[in-house]
Order: sequence, then structure tokens, then C-alpha cells
Amino acid sequence: MLVAKTLKYLEAGRAAEPAEPAWPSATFALLVALDRPKELEQALHAWVAAGDPDGRWRTALGYVLAEQGRWADAIPLFEAVDAANGLGYPEYRALGGWYLAANDRPAHERA
Repeated sequence: MLVAKTLKYLEAGRAAEPAEPAWPSATFALLVALDRPKELEQALHAWVAAGDPDGRWRTALGYVLAEQGRWADAIPLFEAVDAANGLGYPEYRALGGWYLAANDRPAHERA
């Protein structure tokens, strides 16, 4: 019951202040702590669709999808972030592993 109220509160905050990045960040942290990957995936898809200028939500969504073994869905998200903003070392390392899991050796070696 408390979790439902907290999620409602965070949703109301996002609706009232859509430009405030703290609302989705708090929702993200709560859904991760509660281990609710399906709800987290839905929220991340919505945040990516609403605009993700720094690639934060695409990167998070990529990790969530990869944890479910959906590398083919995760790879384009990381590639989009790389094209727009560049990836850090941990993200390149993860992307390289996903390329290997997807049986794309040349892309794995590039990453």
C-alpha cells in the first residue's frame, strides 16, 4: 500500500513538473529497489519517447533489456547514445559483450 502511494505521488509530481528531472530519477530508483523490471521498462520507454537529450534513459533501458537477454533490443539504444553523446568505458564494454552475444564479432572488436 505504501509503495502504491509513493508511486502515485511520484507520478503526480512528474505530471505537475514535467521538466523536473528529479521525478523520473526518484521513480527509477524506487522501481530498481523494488525489483520491478517490467514497470521499469515501461517507464523508461515513456521517458525515452518524451525526450532523452543526454541519453540517460536510453542507457538505463539498454541495461534493463540486456538483463532480460534482449541484446538485439539493447544494442540500438546504446548505438544511438554513442552517436549523439558518446559512451563511457563501462557502456562500451557492455555493448561489446552484447555484440558478442548477438554473434556480431566485427562490431564486438570495434567496441
